[in-house]
Amino acid sequence: MRLPLLGTAAVLGTAGFFTFASVMPAAAADPGGRVSTQAGLNVHSNPTMSARVTKVLAYQQIVFLSCKVNGPSVGGNRIWYNLSDGGWVSAKYVDNFSAVPTCNSGVGNGGTRAQGRVTSRTELHVRKSATTASASVKELRPGSVISLYCKKNGQSVGGNPIWYMLGDGSGWVSARYVDNLSIVPYC
Repeated sequence: MRLPLLGTAAVLGTAGFFTFASVMPAAAADPGGRVSTQAGLNVHSNPTMSARVTKVLAYQQIVFLSCKVNGPSVGGNRIWYNLSDGGWVSAKYVDNFSAVPTCNSGVGNGGTRAQGRVTSRTELHVRKSATTASASVKELRPGSVISLYCKKNGQSVGGNPIWYMLGDGSGWVSARYVDNLSIVPYC
């Protein structure tokens, strides 16, 4: 009877004793995945569909997944993977081979969100991307405390180029109209 092997078996013999050891390829231990969408997978500069697309991965392409964060939902899946080159992809379109660790710094700060207070005198527009030319997706009331996911440079507003992604991933607000209540990591 022949049994299937899960790895390559190595037999080591010394002084009449034999030891069997399983040898697994090094790549199998790495958190990796395979692109599962036939249309190809957009790699984004930040963990959101509204971020700039930096490249497109081919169907069935193997990728190294550095870590994961929760972000804006894509088809009901809020997980985003950080690739070894720094790009971000939605987990919705990746079949992972093994457990992917949670990111420890920056955007993936273990689920803890920074906070800010809206300082504008009127409703603050939440934009689809980090520019006032982008569509407004909702408005925030003056004085409200908001959850902030990360920050990046965008269009300068009143001399301030920083924009914050909201903690729920719904969009971006200009830092010109938000006072930090805690440290906001870069995206």
